[in-house]
Amino acid sequence: MWLKVAIVVLLLAMVASLINAFVALMKDKSGSPRLVWSLTSRVMFAGLILALILYGKMSGQLDVSAPWISSPEASQIPSPQKQEQSQDINKQE
Repeated sequence: MWLKVAIVVLLLAMVASLINAFVALMKDKSGSPRLVWSLTSRVMFAGLILALILYGKMSGQLDVSAPWISSPEASQIPSPQKQEQSQDINKQE
């Protein structure tokens, strides 16, 4: 659970950094270090998010639960259509 919270916090920090960079771009004069720091921190946040997602996936704490992505267990369970087809083939023989 802590991993998901950390990812969400980093995503919010990344958005805040992006907003800060936009404000610095509009208001500050040319060559301001605030813009460079904001964009650099946004890249660091993205790298940390990627590292946390990879860690969570490799450790098993994060898993894909989308219904359109089949898992290895789902491929072993026969669908009703396959069962009907196999019964039809058995009846024909």
